Amino acid sequence: MPLSGPARPMPDTLVLLVDFKTSIKHLGIGFHGLRMELVHVRKSDTENGWVMTARREPEWEFPLATARLIRTPLRRPFAGEGSLFRIGIRADGAQQTVMFREIRLFVQESAILRFLNALSGAAFSDFADRVDREQNAWLREVFGAMREDARAAIAP
Repeated sequence: MPLSGPARPMPDTLVLLVDFKTSIKHLGIGFHGLRMELVHVRKSDTENGWVMTARREPEWEFPLATARLIRTPLRRPFAGEGSLFRIGIRADGAQQTVMFREIRLFVQESAILRFLNALSGAAFSDFADRVDREQNAWLREVFGAMREDARAAIAP
């Protein structure tokens, strides 16, 4: 429901514009103007999900001459159908609920992408333990809430 004005149907598509910048090992890396579409997809009464697609390359921010060396490999994920992330929930005939995800990301292998992958691996490993603890706590809350909702639905 909108916070102001009359009730109206919510659109099924949301356009997200993302800017990101970080420093990894004293190198400034980032992008500006990443445009993604988030679409709510309801295939049936038993399947509901969301699809995020990125089809347009953002403006990259890399140290000095690096950006000129890597233009082609960074265009590949946005070419054609673009990159896709899909997540959803499906109920099957046995009254089980299944969460699913699909990721499609095409890359063009190159030395610079291996370098960026190594940088991102170093950055993510620095936060891995804390993020894993937070993820496990979040999942515990989600499944606990789902259990309570199921109990409330079953109880007379």
